[in-house]
Amino acid sequence: MNKVLINRSWLLCQKPNPAARMRLVCFPYAGGNARIYDAWAANLPEELELHVVQLPGRGNRFADPLCSHISGIVPVVAKEIMAISDKPLVFFGHSMGALLGFETARQLLREYAKPIGHLFVSAFKAPHLPRMKTERYRLSDEDLIEELRHFNGTPEILLKDKELMDMFLPVMRADLEVCETYEYRDDNPLPFPITAFGGLYDQGITPSELSDWYEQTSEAFQLELFQGDHFIVHSHRNEMLDYMKKFVKPMGVF
Repeated sequence: MNKVLINRSWLLCQKPNPAARMRLVCFPYAGGNARIYDAWAANLPEELELHVVQLPGRGNRFADPLCSHISGIVPVVAKEIMAISDKPLVFFGHSMGALLGFETARQLLREYAKPIGHLFVSAFKAPHLPRMKTERYRLSDEDLIEELRHFNGTPEILLKDKELMDMFLPVMRADLEVCETYEYRDDNPLPFPITAFGGLYDQGITPSELSDWYEQTSEAFQLELFQGDHFIVHSHRNEMLDYMKKFVKPMGVF
């Protein structure tokens, strides 16, 4: 069956639902595009409408210039999200997407006085924690491919496909630069709950680094850990969705 897309440039909605009572906005991980959340759309209750951020240089935006700094992403995403803010919003972001979701939620408050209902973050250390000064976006192609192999998120058959890697590596470099040039700025804690998800076998993120997200909210905080690695967004999708349903239920959606 053909999918109907609402294209607001930076936002895609596969399954428009005028009857939805709330909107879930998902942010992609580094190197990812909107398609990584295809399976999510099929598993959401009818009361919830899914919108996914599509960054430039991928998918239907393949020809658009890549963004390599968060300042080129967050303001425009926040502005476009305001166009769908007539219903309550919740955000979910995995890895780099957690950072984008966090800063976009801040931008909505700062520029539009618009709070979201809940922020779900996954596999990304609390943004205020000291960060290692790395420049993986400057690695050679060979070394960057080894880095991707280490994170276990890209099938080996793709890593060995030179034609695909020639298209994918520039996207990955831009996203890594977004993360590695990010500078946290102090602000008031967010006035809505935060839930952090993590994998117990994630070699790059510790439970302690996830638990420190509690400092970013003046409301409730919850940490949930799964028996998985960095890519729990795929391996534990259903469990994560179950937790999300539980925490937005008090908001009157389910």
